[in-house]
Amino acid sequence: MVSFCGADLSGARFVQANLSESNLVETNLYGCDFGDANLSRANLAWSNLSQVNFSGANLNGTVLSASIDDSLCGDDFSDINLYGVNFSGYDFGDSHFETTDFSGANLIEISFMGAQLNEANFIGANLSGANLCGANLSSADLSDANLSGADLSGADLSEAELSNANLSDANLSDANLIRANLSYANLRGANLNDADLNYANLCGTDFSGLNLSGADFSELNLSGANLSGTDFSDADLSSTNLKGANLSDANLSDVNLSDAILIDANLTGANLDGADLSYTDLSGIDFSGKNLSDAKFIGANFIEANLSRTNLSAAELNGANLSGANLSNANLSNANLSEAILIWTCYIFVDSVRSHIFNQKEI
Repeated sequence: MVSFCGADLSGARFVQANLSESNLVETNLYGCDFGDANLSRANLAWSNLSQVNFSGANLNGTVLSASIDDSLCGDDFSDINLYGVNFSGYDFGDSHFETTDFSGANLIEISFMGAQLNEANFIGANLSGANLCGANLSSADLSDANLSGADLSGADLSEAELSNANLSDANLSDANLIRANLSYANLRGANLNDADLNYANLCGTDFSGLNLSGADFSELNLSGANLSGTDFSDADLSSTNLKGANLSDANLSDVNLSDAILIDANLTGANLDGADLSYTDLSGIDFSGKNLSDAKFIGANFIEANLSRTNLSAAELNGANLSGANLSNANLSNANLSEAILIWTCYIFVDSVRSHIFNQKEI
């Protein structure tokens, strides 16, 4: 075992050196190059690690705690194994961690501000309260990671794996989430202002209670997502897959849902005033008792939908398929039903409580 305790080794090169179990306590390692070195079980406590290159090094069991100022800004830790390491509270701003393994690590309140973390492995890591502002996390694996309260504003998370991640109360404003996988992630209380979610997978994601007014969620996969109580007013959800989604008590006023898929979606208590659901698949959905006045349903599919007691006054239903739908006691005053398909549709006129079955000959 080599001992450099208290030595000044600033600027030294230890490329591919075997320093396993070495004593480097209170050593000045400023600017050292440990590229591909073996530092397994070495003790670097209370050492100056600023501007050190650990690229490709073996840090299995290495002690880095209590290094000077707990700051390692600008260091290169790319392509190394830091599985289960405890870096809680450290400052790694602008450092390089490309393809580094942080799986299961304790990274609570760590600073990775502006760091290069692309393709890094954070599976199951605890990054709660971490500063990842402006960090490059493209293609990183953050599945099952705890990112609650983390600052990811302006971060690049394109094509990142975030399935089952906890992003509750996280700041994702201006973040790049293009093609990211957020399936079954928890985003309750998160800030998504101006975040780019194009082509992201949001299947089963929890957005409940968020304010997403005016957001662009067009053509996304939100099947099975929890959107209860979410404010989508004036949002663009056109061509979005909402099959089986929970939209109970959601604010969907003036939202664009044209060409969306809403099969088996829960719309209990949802506000759809002025919404555009043209060419949307609404087959089998229960709209009973809802206020859908002035809504656009041009060419929509209402096959076997429940529209009993629904207010459809002045609604645009031209070209809609209402085959087998239940329109009993619905209000259709001033509604446009031109070219609508009403085969075997049940309608009880409100004014006379008279039932009537439409068939093809009567349309």
